[in-house]
Amino acid sequence: MEDRVLDWEVYEKTAREMAAEGLVLLKNDNAVLPLKAGSKIGVAGPFANARNTSGGWSLVAGQNTLTLAESLTERGFSVVS
Repeated sequence: MEDRVLDWEVYEKTAREMAAEGLVLLKNDNAVLPLKAGSKIGVAGPFANARNTSGGWSLVAGQNTLTLAESLTERGFSVVS
């Protein structure tokens, strides 16, 4: 097997672009979205505070990886577990 070096910055940028392009808003009844900073959001389940949510195929949970709860908090939301 050939040793390869991954350019993590390019990998992360590409992954973020793909995720953003894959989002679809189907309905926005009562103008709920976008959520306003400071809104209280409930986060539940095994992946709420997990860094590796990619399953067995992922190489590592990178040091730049945020949990869902951390990401929401970083963006100004009040997260309730």
